[in-house]
Amino acid sequence: MSKLQAIRDLLAKPENWMQGEYTNSDNTCFCLLGALSHVYDEDSVALSEGDYHRDLDTLRNLTGGNIVLWNDAEERTHKDILALLDKALETPHV
Repeated sequence: MSKLQAIRDLLAKPENWMQGEYTNSDNTCFCLLGALSHVYDEDSVALSEGDYHRDLDTLRNLTGGNIVLWNDAEERTHKDILALLDKALETPHV
């Protein structure tokens, strides 16, 4: 399973997505960037192979450059988050 798919799975339920913070105190709810960090946490192989930066760049490109501002926009919905992740999953990776 790709890390982007793992992020999508992590945020699949609306109650697991949040705005204004990277994560909650018990690590059960995440913003988009917080979910990326959580999924890659302690995966030194993926980090060293550049997968983290590739996925980070993919999300930056799809959010207009600032993942946090995009996630935290007042009009942003959980449906938007899943649609963005679906688009990221369809993006070819070099």
